[in-house]
Amino acid sequence: MPNKVLCVLTVVLSFGARSHSQQILEQLASKLTTDYADNAKELIVLQTDKPIYQAGTEIWFRAYSISSNGSPVESKDKVIYVELANDKDSVVERVLLDKAALQYNGSVAIQTDLKEGFYQLRAYTKTILQRSPADMFVSSVYIMSDGSNEVKNLQTSIEPIFKFYPEGENVMNGVPSAIVFTATDNDGRPLDVSGSVKDNFKNEVATFSGNGIGKIVFEPYSKDRTYKVYIKTPGSAEQIHSLPAIKTGAFQLSLQKHTKDEFVFRVALGDSVYNKKASSYLLGIAGGKICYAASGSAMYMVNIPVSSLPHGIIDFYLFDQNSELKSKRTVFNENHTSTINITTDKPGYGSRQKAKLDIGILDNAGQPVKAVFSVAVTDKNLVNEKPMHDADVYLLARNSSGLLIERFINNAESKDMLAMTVTGNGQFLRNDPEVKIPETFYWDGLEIKGRVADKQHIPLSNQIIVLVPDQENATLNDSTDSKGAYAFRDMGFYGKKSFHVMLPSVYDKQLKYEILEEPTIYPVIKFNSSYLDNHSLAELSNFKRIYADSSVAGVTKINLQQLAMQEETGNKKNKSLKKNDLLSGRRITAEQLDKLSLSNTADAVKMLPGVMMMGGRLTIRGGLMTPMGNLSDIEPLLVVDGVQTRAGSVVDYLNSIPPSNIEYIEVYMGPEASQFGTRGANGAIVVKTSNQIRDRKNDKEVQTIVASGFYKDQNFYQPPYDSYAVREATFNDNRATIYWNGEVITDSTGKASVSFYTADLKNDYTVTVQGITEKGELIFRTYTIKRK
Repeated sequence: MPNKVLCVLTVVLSFGARSHSQQILEQLASKLTTDYADNAKELIVLQTDKPIYQAGTEIWFRAYSISSNGSPVESKDKVIYVELANDKDSVVERVLLDKAALQYNGSVAIQTDLKEGFYQLRAYTKTILQRSPADMFVSSVYIMSDGSNEVKNLQTSIEPIFKFYPEGENVMNGVPSAIVFTATDNDGRPLDVSGSVKDNFKNEVATFSGNGIGKIVFEPYSKDRTYKVYIKTPGSAEQIHSLPAIKTGAFQLSLQKHTKDEFVFRVALGDSVYNKKASSYLLGIAGGKICYAASGSAMYMVNIPVSSLPHGIIDFYLFDQNSELKSKRTVFNENHTSTINITTDKPGYGSRQKAKLDIGILDNAGQPVKAVFSVAVTDKNLVNEKPMHDADVYLLARNSSGLLIERFINNAESKDMLAMTVTGNGQFLRNDPEVKIPETFYWDGLEIKGRVADKQHIPLSNQIIVLVPDQENATLNDSTDSKGAYAFRDMGFYGKKSFHVMLPSVYDKQLKYEILEEPTIYPVIKFNSSYLDNHSLAELSNFKRIYADSSVAGVTKINLQQLAMQEETGNKKNKSLKKNDLLSGRRITAEQLDKLSLSNTADAVKMLPGVMMMGGRLTIRGGLMTPMGNLSDIEPLLVVDGVQTRAGSVVDYLNSIPPSNIEYIEVYMGPEASQFGTRGANGAIVVKTSNQIRDRKNDKEVQTIVASGFYKDQNFYQPPYDSYAVREATFNDNRATIYWNGEVITDSTGKASVSFYTADLKNDYTVTVQGITEKGELIFRTYTIKRK
């Protein structure tokens, strides 16, 4: 029998042999924890509300910072970079999270004109990209845009890749031995395989088959025997792989049984060490701490209660009497220390009804737990239910096989096999991506940079340059170098912001100059393979069949917002609106702009009657959408100083014009806009600028630049069913994500509440709650809401 020591208990040992064993265990434990601390890396994981999206909507996500091996990591990275890229690795949208300010939730706006197909959603920090780019988080999302039922499949490479993982890293003579295999294509997609194990005399000792991952079990013999695996996929040639040679002096740690209550391990010895009754030492480590230790001799069994071990990946190491590592077995333990309780205010809900969720989190002692978590409510028939926390999935995916594991995490046996593929030097991606980082790229925050030159384009060197954030009583100073270049770093703002720029010394001399802002050039990342998974084709086809989420993208969303606005306007018909009194007509004058003191021009335009924002686009009520349903098609014509512009975004173009440089803005709609021809079909915004910038608050600003900052919080859109007109409107509410909140925080009693409106489809909903407690423990729970 082994001598067991649970580190969570205080164990009193007698002198003699036990004392010696305890000393060895303590020495090994110290070395293990030190090694884990030295090799720990910070990883970033993204949780999204679903894997399929409609163009013109948003990808809602929450980021998690976790350790590669559980040992605490002190990270100095200040920014999390989240990118949406196409299958050619071109970034189509980018979001920066202010990690230093604990900003971990956000959204990525999906352009209305994106081509349909699979895209990469990826996340990284400075350290990840510079030191271990294969640890970059990458997940696939599918974006619908063409309105067809056809799924744009990815081309799958047909060359199979097989890998084999002997349990305990050894094959033992005379005892049943297990070998896990993985079978993938070059992009990690699972393949169907079949095969057999034969000895060197061509005797077949085992047969097997499976998809993606499986297990081969047979009883090898060392005398004059070697073993090979003969394996093939449909339509490909058979491959032959040699299994490790049997070592008579080997040790093997294997998992014999895993139930909801316990792990049962077997320690087996090769013939030469078994005869000597060799001693061995077993240690388990998780979260950077030793969670189990035992010693024994010869062959023995070890029973470990699941409840005595922490949740997540646990590495078990077997050492011999010389403290030499002989075998390793990794397992995954389901043992959350906190319980999430979810209740609803009704047993079931009809269409367009308000639902309330009460969420409470308690520890095993029944005490309230402080936690931050996300809440996603999705249509059960359109979005597959997640079986576990996204951080757990990511850690299990850091294996050397490159297998895309999402379909294999629904049962304990599959997770046990996946755990055997996780290695100490594992990585998330099969290969390092190609990364090109500009030499001047600033990692540690936001940067506004550019050059200053006179009207003859000669650089103005060694000049003090002043940056004034709009609507703030603050100034930032820098000086230009010999090439007239300047750089303001460590900026702390969210969303788009206007800055007034001036050179005081040059301004005082009444000299003409221009300030040229330089765009930020981000790292370029190229993958050797697509890393885009088509594992959810059935889910995708169902999603496309009903054109899910079309009710929250395009013209339907606009019409609903207009209904709500019309009802609100009617209710407030006799009430005064202080700022809108200034804008009683459809024109804003320079005097009115100065009185409003708005930070950007677009905000002023939005205050005019009939102007509204939809999906990040500015539109005038009555705009027409093309049959393709693109929001960009409903934007009005923008005319600046008599010239019709072709702006990619009307909002961005308007915000590039400082309010202090505008004489007036006028809005035309309906028949009034016909004077502009067909381009005025959605109305027109006419801007007249001044030849001189007005001096506001004596700031003497000369030029204004508009910069993009960290992610600015956005509200998750729901149809405004609190409006009777919207609630009774005739349309099909086919939302797949009913509700999302990326940052819910419990109160002192461990409780929180959220509410939302149901959709029209008669499917039940899945509530997914996942997050992290104040002690750093992962929490996860799913719950079903009934429809009626």
